[in-house]
Amino acid sequence: LYLATHVRSGDPTAVSPTLRRIAAEISPGLRLSDVQRLDQATSYDVRGWNGIAAFILLVSGIALVLSLAGIYAITSFTVSRRTREIAVRVALGAQISYVVANVFRGPFFQVAVGVAVGCVMMGALVAVTNRDSDMGVGTMTRQAALLLGYGTIMIGVCALACIGPLLRVFRVEPTDVLRDDG
Repeated sequence: LYLATHVRSGDPTAVSPTLRRIAAEISPGLRLSDVQRLDQATSYDVRGWNGIAAFILLVSGIALVLSLAGIYAITSFTVSRRTREIAVRVALGAQISYVVANVFRGPFFQVAVGVAVGCVMMGALVAVTNRDSDMGVGTMTRQAALLLGYGTIMIGVCALACIGPLLRVFRVEPTDVLRDDG
């Protein structure tokens, strides 16, 4: 059993003797022990939850870094495998803007679909878990900004993964690629 009281002024622990006397008047078997301020009583629980939150944040950060590395590696590898094809297109007179758009289209579509599905799923999860809570507009805005930032970072990594191999391809002499029997 816990008893919480509000003290308007002065030291909250100074009312302990008065509370014990009132409790004894109500019931002689009722004893108050371990009287402490509310911030002291909740600090142990808060530390536990803060530890769990820090662990979840660490694991989420690691997962984010691994997913970014995976997106970069797969996209960069896919574009690098198209080096010969891109060089042949350039050698045959394709417009650079068309080639760049063609290279970016596939990876951007895949990453955009993945980010959209992930954001919708995360938004639904947040909505379901917080439907009974009295969450303010600021909290919802912050969560939406985090999801938007996440999507922007993923798209940015995809763009970097496409740009690197494309720059290497454009430095290759197209005639050398045509002469190479690949």
